Amino acid sequence: MASTSLGRLNRSAADHDTDAPGRSPWRRPGFVVSGVLLAALVVLALVLLLLPPAGEGSTATAPQPSATEPAPQPSSPPTADAEAVPAAGESVCGLEPGDQAIPTSAPQAQWELVGTTAVPEDPDGAGPGVATDDGFRSCFSHDPTGALYAGINWWAQTLNGRAVQVYEELTADTPERDAALEQGLDESAGGIGQIAGYRFVDVDADRALYELAFRTPQGDLVSVTTPMRWEDGDWKLVIPSTGDPSVGALPDLTGFTPWSGVG
Repeated sequence: MASTSLGRLNRSAADHDTDAPGRSPWRRPGFVVSGVLLAALVVLALVLLLLPPAGEGSTATAPQPSATEPAPQPSSPPTADAEAVPAAGESVCGLEPGDQAIPTSAPQAQWELVGTTAVPEDPDGAGPGVATDDGFRSCFSHDPTGALYAGINWWAQTLNGRAVQVYEELTADTPERDAALEQGLDESAGGIGQIAGYRFVDVDADRALYELAFRTPQGDLVSVTTPMRWEDGDWKLVIPSTGDPSVGALPDLTGFTPWSGVG
């Protein structure tokens, strides 16, 4: 259950055509050529033999429009639809993609509180490129760093009172997402502490899978598996088929890149 998952995080962290049998079509009366038709075919063949081959004796010219028939005009280029969905790979808010390499060192970022959780921001780079008047954050760059920023912001906003809006706008369109919205989501604020580091597992142009390390208010470290997908011009988190994120305890940050906005 999605509400259970969010609560657990707050607490701890796929003719052939069959010819009917019958006589051969070549034996049907319609295929018997009459003598008159045969004679006409012979005359036509003789006429074709007497004509000069193409290119000899005359030069073919393209038909010209008559004086009363206006010449065809070139078609106008299609006009852009201002409301069109972004083309594949393009950002919904116009952010340019950055370095496609996995960030192996902590990105330089400003940090902003979302509820009680500090999140990274780089409005002209990784994002968010959009922040509404009431603080809702979206639109991240089409690169691994943008996917990382998007995931951290997803968790912070979801666990600080915006779960429904985040599931509706920042979550990949899947049956699991729809089921979670139908069942209801825990909108209570509280968070799971502060980001402490990250570890990428797999990445390609339109997909990123990584683990985020959070330090809970009690001082414990937990890892949260975060699968992201580029969809409709932004990074969206993919709800697992189980409906529950994979959360585990961490003894330390071995294997993770340390990164935090709170000391």
